[in-house]
Amino acid sequence: KEGLYEDGTFIQHIALPYIGGYGSEIIEASSKVSAILEGSGIGLPDEIVESLYTWVTKAYFPTIYEGEMMMMYMGRGVKRNPHDVARAIALNIAESADLLTDADQIRDIKGVCKRMLTDNGYYPDVYSGFDPILDKPRVDRLLGDVSVPVAGVTPFNVVMAAGDRVIHNRPDFRFGISMSSSRIGKFESLNNENTRGWYLGEGMTYIYNSTDRSQYVNYFNLVNMQRLPGTTVDVLARSVLKTSNYGLFGIPVNAQDWTGGASLNGVYGVAGMHLVSEVGSLEGRKSWFMFDNEVVALGAGISMTEERAAETVVENRNSLKSLYVDGVLKPSTKGWSEALPNPRWISLEGTGGYYFPQPSTVNAKRDYNGFTQLYFDHGTSPENEGYAYVLLPSSTREETEAYAARPEIEVVCNTDNIQAVRETGLRVMGINFWQAGQVDDIVCDAPAAVMVREDRGMLYVSLADPTWKQTSVRLSLAGSYRMTGEDGRVRLEANGDRTDVVFDVTDRMGQCIEVSLADNDYSGLDKGRDDGPVYVWERGSATAIVRNMEPGGRVVVYDARGRLCRVATAVPDELRMDFSGYEKGVYVIRYCRPDGRSYVWKFVNM
Repeated sequence: KEGLYEDGTFIQHIALPYIGGYGSEIIEASSKVSAILEGSGIGLPDEIVESLYTWVTKAYFPTIYEGEMMMMYMGRGVKRNPHDVARAIALNIAESADLLTDADQIRDIKGVCKRMLTDNGYYPDVYSGFDPILDKPRVDRLLGDVSVPVAGVTPFNVVMAAGDRVIHNRPDFRFGISMSSSRIGKFESLNNENTRGWYLGEGMTYIYNSTDRSQYVNYFNLVNMQRLPGTTVDVLARSVLKTSNYGLFGIPVNAQDWTGGASLNGVYGVAGMHLVSEVGSLEGRKSWFMFDNEVVALGAGISMTEERAAETVVENRNSLKSLYVDGVLKPSTKGWSEALPNPRWISLEGTGGYYFPQPSTVNAKRDYNGFTQLYFDHGTSPENEGYAYVLLPSSTREETEAYAARPEIEVVCNTDNIQAVRETGLRVMGINFWQAGQVDDIVCDAPAAVMVREDRGMLYVSLADPTWKQTSVRLSLAGSYRMTGEDGRVRLEANGDRTDVVFDVTDRMGQCIEVSLADNDYSGLDKGRDDGPVYVWERGSATAIVRNMEPGGRVVVYDARGRLCRVATAVPDELRMDFSGYEKGVYVIRYCRPDGRSYVWKFVNM
């Protein structure tokens, strides 16, 4: 119920993620406590200090995009300015950090707060949005602390299972998903706020980037609230809510348990939602697969008995910028619309690209409020309909066209039983088992969200129970494996020529369990590749050099834990990468040629 969960979710009003609303009051109170205790010599109990660090690093920081609170954490306050909200939170976090006792934690937290105030392109200067009398000295104190460096941007993927929210962060964009379940409400309307929020929890997707920082300011005053990006909806007439507490004690929920997902190595993710409409009989299975620069969205089993149409919305962006469809520029005139038969790719300037891996009609529209809409029409009374599209946030028109010519994803399965996607360059596959089943050589005996990554004789697996109802899930893999570390929640069982991995998901509340497996039959690294590029490690300068690469290739770097550290696309013939500022340890470089062939090297940064 209400409170802070282990995965960083903060629930208020019974069933709503609310860290950007009521949660902001907690850190404000904390900053006041810090001011009161300053210079007194009085400290806080260890358990309070530990709790504060958890609030900051798990609840606040992931939900703020470069000084802007993500709208899916603001509850009914969707018409408030998210930059103002986050700016106040950041300053309060910086002051609350003085309550901690670990100097490194204090420095790291204040470094992130510095970045939030200085790198937010929405404001003309660091003092905008603050009270010039009360807040200016507080800002000056943070920015004037030369012992605190500005923190860098870290790629991550996090599934906040307790709140049905997912965040996928990359250096040039952030992607968010707002879902609902039998545990989490679809939306709240209270005190005449959010009176048209019917579909906010229906799988709405958000794209944040550095070039469009005003996108969600006043967004919900202008957007068509029945055509929100990411959602699959019943096209029926909705009326503005008149009741004073549609929510709070009467929150509309999704009648299904299966909502959630799993992250792998903290950088890749899979998410899914068994959608059941609040009004009418519409239902379907919706999945998202988050890799590096792409997010794959699949829908299956979309059905409804009423004689009305159903739609899935790919995009609804507050933008009239250039829209290209397979290289053809479309009108930017308000009121323009067109049914696009079987487009391969679409590019919206300033937002990114969209790739369509299968033939489908995409409806495009420039509405009179200045929004660009892209959506699928599933027809009247759809039965077992589906969709597939790939989001390429922040990609240029040229990058989108190049991706469509050589897509890096494969839709392995898209049914109402199983949805699965493979990223061919990364050797990562995400699978949503809506029920027990098999994909390729992977067999699962129960509903689960699964991610698997292959890498030179290692298999990295992440599994979650999005239903919260199960005690164990068995994943059967072809081959012989052993665990490389201990995990009390995972055990391996030999099963002929297969290995069964049994996950104890009791009381995990939808959080994933990760395990690293070594292939007992693996005997070599990247055999038979004598015509590849040249790799050099210059130990003295801590520089990795890759030469003789083909145009259109890509280089990715991981640390020993499999976390993504660096990505280079459209690589030159010679790429030099300085690792002098990186942590000491083992790193892996993978170069992927345009034809899919890849090369792997390992080095130790001393």
